[in-house]
Amino acid sequence: ACSGKATKDGKTIAGQHFDWYDDADMILMRVKPNKGPAMLGTSIAGQVMQFGINSNGIGHYANVLAYPKSVVGVPAVVVAQKGLQSKNVPDVIRCITQAPNAIALNHMIAGKDGEMVDVEATPDKCGVLLPDCGCDILTHANNFLCHYLQESCMGGLTSFPDTYLRAPRLKQLMMDHFGELDVNLMMKLMQDHRCYPDSICRHCDLTGPEFEQFCTLTSLISLPGEGKLWATNGCP
Repeated sequence: ACSGKATKDGKTIAGQHFDWYDDADMILMRVKPNKGPAMLGTSIAGQVMQFGINSNGIGHYANVLAYPKSVVGVPAVVVAQKGLQSKNVPDVIRCITQAPNAIALNHMIAGKDGEMVDVEATPDKCGVLLPDCGCDILTHANNFLCHYLQESCMGGLTSFPDTYLRAPRLKQLMMDHFGELDVNLMMKLMQDHRCYPDSICRHCDLTGPEFEQFCTLTSLISLPGEGKLWATNGCP
């Protein structure tokens, strides 16, 4: 996510890559409920919408966090959907932090007026991250960044070690173009292949463990304040 001084026109830009096994089907959805805001986004076929924007100018994006336990509680996809039904960013934060979360999930939230916040939710507690002062840029991958949750991160040295490189890499690319960021430039940055195939634009590594053999199924970039969403069918 980025906004304010970081972007070319001050507008909020938010998005993500969704990496998973290549036999999963992604669908685009436009939802107009009888009550609440309209939504535009994507998810795995058969699930409610997790990633996208709503007509109140909110963007919500999410990624899995490895955590040592799961509990009987609200499924992560349901929490994400509730976030997308919110009236404003504080409302999204409330629904995430007050939910009895069944598993750990990271939530990236961005509002049309420049609000950006990241919530690392677990079955036990939540952590909140904000952009560095004056930065107007916020990035995240699949590892905990909140200091009191980092000790809970599982498999850091053996499973998905690329997660520790992807968020700082994207932030550096965005900082290199501070004040110039727009949708077209973000499309280029999200195609980055440093550390290929375990890069920001991820490709299947058939030489690695079978459970790590997944790739970027879709790349999403949005302007929440304008109700616009760009999505790829496969790697960007």
